[in-house]
Amino acid sequence: MSGPKVVRIVTVEEVRQTCHAHLSRLEAAVARWEKVCRRNDTATDAEVKSVRERSAEIASLMKQERYVDLQKRVPEEIQWLEADVERRLGEAQRRIADARVRVRRRATIAAQLLHRASLSETARQNLQAIAQCEDGDAAHAEAVISEVMRTTVPATNTEQQSLELEALARRLATGLKGATLDEWLNAQGRSGESERDAVADKIDTAIAGLAVAGAADEAAVLSVRYAALLGEPESAARKMRADSLLLEAARALERRREHDRRLAELEQALSEARSLLGTAYARVISEAEGALVHADATAVVAAQAALSSALDDQRKSDAATARRRTLLSALAETGYEVREGMETDTPAAGHLVLRRAANPEMGVEITGGIAGSRLQLRPVRFAPAGAAGDTTSKDRDVETIWCSDFAIMHDRLRKLDSNMVIERATPVGAAPVTVVQEEPDRDTRLIDATRKGQQQRS
Repeated sequence: MSGPKVVRIVTVEEVRQTCHAHLSRLEAAVARWEKVCRRNDTATDAEVKSVRERSAEIASLMKQERYVDLQKRVPEEIQWLEADVERRLGEAQRRIADARVRVRRRATIAAQLLHRASLSETARQNLQAIAQCEDGDAAHAEAVISEVMRTTVPATNTEQQSLELEALARRLATGLKGATLDEWLNAQGRSGESERDAVADKIDTAIAGLAVAGAADEAAVLSVRYAALLGEPESAARKMRADSLLLEAARALERRREHDRRLAELEQALSEARSLLGTAYARVISEAEGALVHADATAVVAAQAALSSALDDQRKSDAATARRRTLLSALAETGYEVREGMETDTPAAGHLVLRRAANPEMGVEITGGIAGSRLQLRPVRFAPAGAAGDTTSKDRDVETIWCSDFAIMHDRLRKLDSNMVIERATPVGAAPVTVVQEEPDRDTRLIDATRKGQQQRS
């Protein structure tokens, strides 16, 4: 025998909806991974195909009704995609930063070579272009530097540096293996050079990070300012401006990465919203789509909050409807009277009372399930208004019948692929059986109303 129970029901409809939401978010994550990789040329066609095939394999779990596996695989795959794209972006950032460093170091050598004697006008113009980072052709720049080193005489230099310059020129000219321009420049060991290079390398890395993150315009602006700074003579003011530029570039990169993270979250939420939300949320979806197009930081945050709230409300509403529909179906098969519309109606008091068809004196009261997954089920007894007397035996009979009905209902739920967990069960007699006062039937109420109206008219 049993009294009131608090149960938690998870329906198969709720599980399927959760799986659909997972797949929508996975679809958005795959699309973003591919877009970022294509933009930075960091993934081959074979790698893109492999990611798509793995995503399709996960989606096939839905048809196989392997819901638990799907809910485990999707978050793992999304996490892998996010980590993989970060790794690829890091490689692209290092590649671009290294190229910028090589350009800057060639510019440093070119600026020094401009002081050499016997420079032709063509060589001087070429060196000036390299020194101002205007010559993006690495092979041409190195050829110019090699030729100047081979054919001119240093203005001032030590014997050892002259020998090193001549050896470097020969290697550049003949293609023999040996120290590169970067290695040669690092080996000079001039006072303050390493510290200056460290700051410059960090600036190059931050600007490269902005470029691979899709902020090409912001990276270009910083690059122009950086090039102008490199053209200034060494001074304390230049060092201070270099430190300030480094801080600005680092903060810009941090903001961009945070913005990209929010965009990715919004894309996933929007993908889920399109598959779950109805026309009632058309404006919310439209605003989210607009925020993605314009990529405004404030609009993205607001759209994400609105979508999250809408999705949460819709999930709760759909889950509550599914739980009630499933539970009422199981109770109807158990022998309780379920009227049409009860599956979707939301009573003002938050509960439903069903009468047992085979025993009209008893029924069951369902409370909760509107905003949460928990429901309270308790047996009730119907009695005429004003009825009195000893009801102990009647209450025990009601609880005995309810105990049997509950076991049958539990079995019906399992057959409907729904899971019910008993979180709290009250022992028999611990709580009195609720008595529902019966009202006069509809015909009696109509007769009473008619008589009252006649008396008022007379």
